Amino acid sequence: MTPTTLLFVAIVALVAVILAYQNSHHELQLVKLLVRQLNLTPCPLCLGKDFCDDTQFFEIDYQRHASNIRREDGYLLSLFTSLAQCFEPWFSRNDKIFFGNLKLQNGTVLSAVAKSAGYEHTEQFRRSVVDHINESSFIDQLHLELKAELSSSISHGLIVCSKTDGKSAVPFIDFLNSTIKKTNTMSWLESWTAAHLSPDLLVLKILNGYLYAPIFYGVCGQIYFVENCGLTLQYFYDKMKLYTRLQVVRELLRLAVELTDGTAHSNYSFYLTDLTADNIAIRLDDKSGLLLSLKIIDWSDVVVVMNAGDTITKKNIHVSEHIECGPGCLTYSEDDICSASYSDHNVYAVCKEFLSPEKSILHEITNENQLNGKDYSQFRTIVNHCISNFNPNNINSGLGSRLNTANILMSKIDQLLSLA
Repeated sequence: MTPTTLLFVAIVALVAVILAYQNSHHELQLVKLLVRQLNLTPCPLCLGKDFCDDTQFFEIDYQRHASNIRREDGYLLSLFTSLAQCFEPWFSRNDKIFFGNLKLQNGTVLSAVAKSAGYEHTEQFRRSVVDHINESSFIDQLHLELKAELSSSISHGLIVCSKTDGKSAVPFIDFLNSTIKKTNTMSWLESWTAAHLSPDLLVLKILNGYLYAPIFYGVCGQIYFVENCGLTLQYFYDKMKLYTRLQVVRELLRLAVELTDGTAHSNYSFYLTDLTADNIAIRLDDKSGLLLSLKIIDWSDVVVVMNAGDTITKKNIHVSEHIECGPGCLTYSEDDICSASYSDHNVYAVCKEFLSPEKSILHEITNENQLNGKDYSQFRTIVNHCISNFNPNNINSGLGSRLNTANILMSKIDQLLSLA
């Protein structure tokens, strides 16, 4: 062997030893973080205990992201990424989301995500109330204390309002009550804690079973377990065929309409304020590449409006104003959404975020009039109407409101899919 070859072999061997140590060390640290989250704060002041007896073990997939990079980008980038991970524990810590396999007491194994509010956030909350937790009247006083707080200051992203009370504590208390299965003070206190620490949990409880929300498994201490819905849309953005991307847009438009018109839940409309590609998880068929499922994976940033049962029939419509502010920039008014019978915010968010000329997921269609000899100018006109050409003073233009425009777009996409 030449000296150069010997040096290369020595370096490879050293890297292998470092990575083996680092992987085991990293796994141990993640396990410690998870255990700490589970036992961080005893109840009351935890998210719940309903799933503790069912849970046997959670095996963390701590190499998930590294393995994705290795599979897609080759050996050299994999080696660089692995070396960088050696130093990761000193520079950052992700103690909020853990991917892995959840084993239940009955032997069932689920691909799941363990989610928490994070160590620092939970500790800060615990310290803010620990001085009062031993008072015999603490739990009884919670309802009175909450009435003095606005919902926007409680939930750190989740806004609950009604057309009559606006963003007051009254609709927020009603919303908390709707997340409780057992009517007792302890269950209510767990929901109150979740409102401060993990508002995403409250929405998932209400939407559990809904097509576009992760399956909610249960809560144990400071951790709640949900379905692993796959990789993000951002990961697949440049890897999908046009047919699949058409499927994605159709599902996003359907989601936008259903969250608005009461289909998702008869008592509430949900307006997503963080509808981005990295907040959407999809699953594709391994062989055909076709879309199998699409789900919103974080419901922390949402405006929830209590419905009166006749949401869409009233004419007090909130129309989202289009403002040119670049990709990923979505402007909205919480007060306007809360005071209207319904809002077109969700549809506007889908059109602006995923069909805008800056980075359209259907760039072949929305940025060009023709593709493969077919004329798509009508489709492009409808998209422009949804984004920037919508005139709130003239909804009788033939395309109507944005919700009607969404239905027209879905119909056009179905036609395109049938021809593909």
